[in-house]
Amino acid sequence: MIISIGPQEVFAEKGNDKKKDDDDKKKKDNDKKKKDDDKKKEKDDDDKKKKDNDKKKKDDDKKKEKDDDDKKKKDENENNEPISTPSENENNEPISTPSENENNEPISTPSENIDDIQVFIPKTKQSANDNAPFFGTDSFGNRYIDNGFTFNDFTTDVEDFKTHMPLQTIQVGESNTAVLKIYNHNGISTLEHVELVFGFGQKQSDGQTTNSIIWEQNFKGVQSVTIKDPGNMLMDVNAVGEADDKVMSVTFNFAFREPMEKSKIGVVVWDQNRNSRTVYFNDGIEVVGESLNTPEIITVLDSKGYPVKITMTGKNTGVDEEGNIWIHNSPWTKSQPIGKQPTDDHDPVNYHGFDRNHSMFASYKNFQAQEAQQKLMELLGGHNIYNFND
Repeated sequence: MIISIGPQEVFAEKGNDKKKDDDDKKKKDNDKKKKDDDKKKEKDDDDKKKKDNDKKKKDDDKKKEKDDDDKKKKDENENNEPISTPSENENNEPISTPSENENNEPISTPSENIDDIQVFIPKTKQSANDNAPFFGTDSFGNRYIDNGFTFNDFTTDVEDFKTHMPLQTIQVGESNTAVLKIYNHNGISTLEHVELVFGFGQKQSDGQTTNSIIWEQNFKGVQSVTIKDPGNMLMDVNAVGEADDKVMSVTFNFAFREPMEKSKIGVVVWDQNRNSRTVYFNDGIEVVGESLNTPEIITVLDSKGYPVKITMTGKNTGVDEEGNIWIHNSPWTKSQPIGKQPTDDHDPVNYHGFDRNHSMFASYKNFQAQEAQQKLMELLGGHNIYNFND
């Protein structure tokens, strides 16, 4: 039996097949897209995980480096001896010790014997002065030395930069003793230079007029003493250093030959690495009495340009051979001595230096003309002078 199929049924069957193919294609596309999305997500996850691992590794490296630095500094502190914290200030009032640093890490408190413990200082910004020798307290405020400075009968702890010292009045020729105690973390054998300085006037800051005694030791420990003494101010100078572990006591002995106005005392110290520190003691000293130096004789020019020898009687005063008083007032000027009145009875024969406005100028001119004529006659020996141009 033959069944006949119309055109509509054929087309309907083809349409169903096409729709089925489209659905299959769409499903394949969706599957592919999902697969691509899964791959992309997996890749992103891998990249993120790798990035996190790299960051963690970098942080671990930094932490390890920081731990190594902290350990290195800790070892250095152990080798450089412990740093003590002062228990009392100048007024004998107790000073509290911090229990935590910036990182909330405890800081140990030193006992009385600073050599028996180790103190860990919190990390701070260091300066070049932190390693410099010092006379009492280090740059962190930890006191190592009591009574670090002595001048004759006066003794005091040394503060950073400036220390109060009541004015000490001493006599010319009187023997004086100053003792300085210096602490150095790097060992006292590296201490190289200790300088005691006098002569700081109120308007003097350039050091050109200061006097100083310098104690030095070389790398072999050989000590030497030199002085800077403009004006021959110092006498009987000596300096000796005595070492005790990490403390060097330098004793200066000296006397003054000249009076000196009120002056603070300066101290300059440095080690072989040129780590230096400077401190001052105010109000310092003054020296009174008669000078032991031979009076200085200088030569100045008077108002007419003639040289005059003056014997110095003070810093800015002097007296000439005729007893006239001279005062240094830029330039030197002469004043009449007490009891001597100005006179105008000059000898016209021996007096020189008149100008044309002087009342004795005419007499001086005539005398010079007569002298010239007499000299000329002696030179001619009685001969006449002829004018050959006539």
